Amino acid sequence: MFASNLLFPSLSIRCATDKPYQPSEMVCRAPAQFVKRPDTGGAGTLIDLIVNHFRLVIKDIVVYHYHVEFECSNRPLGQAVASAPGAAGGGDGERESKAKTRKLRQKENRLVFAAFMDNKPDLFGYQEAGVQKLQKPVFDGNSNVYTKRLLSGLATDGEYSCSISVEMDGKPQHVKVTIKYTQSIDLSAINLYYDGQSDNVPREAMQALDIILRYGPTTDRIPIGNSLYPKWETWNGRDNSRVDIDDAGNKQVVFGHYQSTRLTKMGPTILVDRSATAFFAGGTLLDFMRRLKDRIPVHRRQDDRAVNDSLLRDAKGLRVYTNHLGYKRCYTIKGLSVLPPHKQTFEYDDDGGRKVKTTVKEYFQKAYPNVAVNDREFPCLIPQANKTIYLPMDACYLFPDQPVSRGKLDAYNTSKMVRECGTKSPAERFDAIMDAVTTIKAASERYLMEFNLDIDTHPVQIPGRVLNPPATKGLDRRQGLAMHRAMALRHWVLVNLCERFVDDRSVAGFVSGLCGQAARAVGMTVEQPTKVFRYDRTGPRDIANIFVGARTECRRKGGALQMILFVIPDDSVIYNAIKHVGDCNEGIVTQCVKSKNVARPPKGGVQSNLLLKINTKLGGINRILDQRPDKPEVLRKPNWRVMIIGADVT
Repeated sequence: MFASNLLFPSLSIRCATDKPYQPSEMVCRAPAQFVKRPDTGGAGTLIDLIVNHFRLVIKDIVVYHYHVEFECSNRPLGQAVASAPGAAGGGDGERESKAKTRKLRQKENRLVFAAFMDNKPDLFGYQEAGVQKLQKPVFDGNSNVYTKRLLSGLATDGEYSCSISVEMDGKPQHVKVTIKYTQSIDLSAINLYYDGQSDNVPREAMQALDIILRYGPTTDRIPIGNSLYPKWETWNGRDNSRVDIDDAGNKQVVFGHYQSTRLTKMGPTILVDRSATAFFAGGTLLDFMRRLKDRIPVHRRQDDRAVNDSLLRDAKGLRVYTNHLGYKRCYTIKGLSVLPPHKQTFEYDDDGGRKVKTTVKEYFQKAYPNVAVNDREFPCLIPQANKTIYLPMDACYLFPDQPVSRGKLDAYNTSKMVRECGTKSPAERFDAIMDAVTTIKAASERYLMEFNLDIDTHPVQIPGRVLNPPATKGLDRRQGLAMHRAMALRHWVLVNLCERFVDDRSVAGFVSGLCGQAARAVGMTVEQPTKVFRYDRTGPRDIANIFVGARTECRRKGGALQMILFVIPDDSVIYNAIKHVGDCNEGIVTQCVKSKNVARPPKGGVQSNLLLKINTKLGGINRILDQRPDKPEVLRKPNWRVMIIGADVT
């Protein structure tokens, strides 16, 4: 997921001679409340900035905090699993009792809480001017409920429990709901904090404020952390809120918004930004599996077990549902059978109690004739259950909007996602933020009125300064200036660990560019490699032997080994092993380059960029700050090594 607090320059720019102005701030009488800036500065050109903070208007009211719990004992919930012995991808055979009480997931919590309010209107009702009305409580999806008034008939030292019936997964479920009073929270604590009458940060009040502002948007969006994303069913297929990030079309980057309440010098604000995450696409499981299989090289499709393992890597843990039972039944994928439905057999007890052996296809044709089991290519699905179950993929459908875990995002998915997230201009991103603020206020309108809150949809404006770039000496490729101190690379070795994908011709062309045009562009002397090795073994011992061989080869030709350049697979995990041996064991400089950058070097000079890294690793200096009177003293002292760290404080 991606979110950041970006600043957006407005169209109004003022000259540096104008008198600087301070941002509009609430008067804060307590000096310890916020860190005071030592100075506002005066260098550079003043510019008006628009920031993605929006003011919150808070009235002094008291809200009431309740703790709610849900328990369901008539079905296993969450990730309750029982492994199927011998199944592809099966676990260790642990079983979970059906009677074991499981905590409901957030989505189910929200569903149960809504049903609880509908079933118990007297608890949330109140009288106003002789008219019976209902409160509009907010719920965080876990255990926190906030109301404007005390619940009717529930003492502050008591609790209320009841059992309600809720339809989940197509069947009625009996859920026990317990709610009890926790504390009252005075939202005026936020205003008192700014007035200097309180030194304590109003954490409880800010938490309540955050949940109030999030409750409305979560009713029709998917909450993940502090971000909210549009649901699959609201996508019309034409806008750019969802973009495929794999060739199969199974994974999509989905754009939503991030929101968080903050305490700032301008007062309490809501921070809103554009965010993105990856979801699996919905649809039939059979189509999903076909798209996965189409990506497997043809020569690997002959091995059924290898194909199953490849399919399971993406599919394991995903939630699916079936309709063959007459209602929507949910399952979680745990494994795949070895055989397809027309060959996979199992035993079951018939009406007379006799054991009957049949295939999955024959069983479904007899028991569920409305389900057409025609696929003969893919194995059966084995879901998490207390016994071994085989489901034909023809009968299964994927739930949409299932987040893609980081382990299921390969290098291509990640790079495509990064590109899609970085293609928006500042103006387009700003428009997306303004749309998100409008959505938040519209979805939260009834709750803002309930708790006497308001959101100013005009973004906050603050002053900024555009500083002139510092004077430097050394590398400047635009002006054709060489490195400040370039090291000569004379004794080095290239190791190709991707001989199947990078041939000798590609390696020779890459080395020619590295030693020729790229070296001249940065003012560095790079001679041809002492030796080019080809290895197809990449175990830890093999990597260690490579270092020994490289050092021996350079020594034999009269030089000391300076560096080893490794060509590694694009999705290789060998990088860590190379760095561990080179940095920790051998003390030899290493540089890794992906095979795709050697086989087909991208435009923009990947070789010259590599030389910038290599030069600093060899002890060279690419650029330095010029000696000027305004240069900070710590940077003017001779022989001082200074590391500059940038930090984004939120």
